Amino acid sequence: MPTVSVSLVVKAIGSSWVTVSVNSSGTTLIDELGGLPLTSVIIQATAYMESQGTWTDIQTIELTGVESQLELLDVRGLKPFTNYRFRMVGRNVLGKGPPGASTEPITTLSSGKVGENCNRSGK
Repeated sequence: MPTVSVSLVVKAIGSSWVTVSVNSSGTTLIDELGGLPLTSVIIQATAYMESQGTWTDIQTIELTGVESQLELLDVRGLKPFTNYRFRMVGRNVLGKGPPGASTEPITTLSSGKVGENCNRSGK
């Protein structure tokens, strides 16, 4: 199964969107088990409360080649003033792999506000 050895970092937050950066230390997104290329990556989100909720596929990004690399991604369609966590899942011809590490919890803004550099972990 495909694996993704990268994590996401939240860079900007709006009321219904976030911008995430792929923290991969310059590595490309390829399957580490067998060297098969990823065909797509899936951004997942969970509304985060006291306990972790159900993860939902939010966005699929199709990759065009073995050396595909992602930098900044906009995740849209979120609810205002809601707590979320995000993670990435790789997919190739074998199917979906296990998810990468999740982000720290963030809260989307109330309608009409925009924030930047909102990663709480300071990375």
